[in-house]
Amino acid sequence: MTSAPPADAGGALIFVPMLPHAYIELFTDHLRRGADPVLAERYHQYTRRQFPYYGWRMADVRRLGSAVFRAHGLPVNEDLADFCTLAFEQAEREYHHLGCWALEKAHHKCVAPQFVLLEELIETQTWWDTVDWLAKVAGAQFVLYPDQIVPVTERWMQSGNLWLQRVCLIFQLRYRERTDTTLLFSYILRLLPTQEFFLQKAMGWALRQHTRTDAAVIKTFVQTHETILPNLTKREALRLL
Repeated sequence: MTSAPPADAGGALIFVPMLPHAYIELFTDHLRRGADPVLAERYHQYTRRQFPYYGWRMADVRRLGSAVFRAHGLPVNEDLADFCTLAFEQAEREYHHLGCWALEKAHHKCVAPQFVLLEELIETQTWWDTVDWLAKVAGAQFVLYPDQIVPVTERWMQSGNLWLQRVCLIFQLRYRERTDTTLLFSYILRLLPTQEFFLQKAMGWALRQHTRTDAAVIKTFVQTHETILPNLTKREALRLL
């Protein structure tokens, strides 16, 4: 998709610097040339016609992002925030996925935490696919800044925004033995009784994931709160037991 970056005499890669809007222009050129109207309509319907698409499969979007950033370097710090914001301002969903991809790959290179940017993106062009992707990035950020877990997630819980609340439930999915079950359980109980499908599902998903690490504690929690947990949450939580 793009040529390999040049190298100096010692073989080190020399990245050609680009401004955030230049990345968008380059991605636009590739996305338009590789558009698939049939897939675009299928994806458009899948998201309840909320987002137009060029019609790129997710794996191909990732490969495109990898090729462009390999050739020109990842934006970081203010450039990363500007790129992600610009990406989420575009109509087509592929841009939003590229914004998530860039943040996932570059967040740890930034000199400051990225929770403000994460919050803005979670609340922008919102659907489960980008939210769950950003939840993974949030989980990685909290590993770097563990002292921010409680203040940030507490703010998100109090926001009333179901997508920010969903992230509070699932950001620990990869934590395994490091999972703070006390925090997870408290957030689940605070969100009851919710009728939101995406919250009920997230509760069950988070509980089910931790059964891989400590099935007993999850089984006890579900049994203890059996009468108040949504049926969907209970089914998802106990699926592997």
